[in-house]
Amino acid sequence: MDKMREKRRGNQVVVKAPVYLKDKKYPYLNTRDLDLTHVGSRIRGRLIYLSKRFVRGRRNNKFIGFEMINTIALKLSNGKMVKTEKGTLVIKYEENST
Repeated sequence: MDKMREKRRGNQVVVKAPVYLKDKKYPYLNTRDLDLTHVGSRIRGRLIYLSKRFVRGRRNNKFIGFEMINTIALKLSNGKMVKTEKGTLVIKYEENST
């Protein structure tokens, strides 16, 4: 987890993954940065665009926080993943969803 950071909050482990901006406006996450198992190499990643509600941090140090369920699974509260007509993945904010 070279680019990701872990932080304990009570019994939970929060994993912070870096968020980048496309055209200085649209936040996205590169799945290449979510290497939890360190098995194999991540040459290509997939871009997942995010609602700005999930992005934390300031200016050049933006991140998204996931709750670690176990060693290979993360959970994002209040987020719903949808696929657009063009095949782009987007995580939208939706209350009470995981």
